[in-house]
Amino acid sequence: MRTLTDRLCGLAGFAPKIKFEGDDVATVSVLVSSGLGVTLIPFFTGIDSSKIKRLHVTEPLCKREIGLAWVEDRTLSPSAELFRTFIIEQFR
Repeated sequence: MRTLTDRLCGLAGFAPKIKFEGDDVATVSVLVSSGLGVTLIPFFTGIDSSKIKRLHVTEPLCKREIGLAWVEDRTLSPSAELFRTFIIEQFR
């Protein structure tokens, strides 16, 4: 996310003055809601956004690539196998 943030800020014509970096969206959201700065975070429905203002970034295009991973030589639980199959079918 940091590399993406630096690239997006560069495209917007500035370099961010970063004082804190975090990889937990909930923690960073609490810091922002406490008035300790601004952040670029992915949208999550489980985050309390009652004290923060969200702005959807449309330009420049901002995307993240995610993947599906599992241990190939291990048997998955029935629910994990259903989930894996569902995700594979949805994104073909």
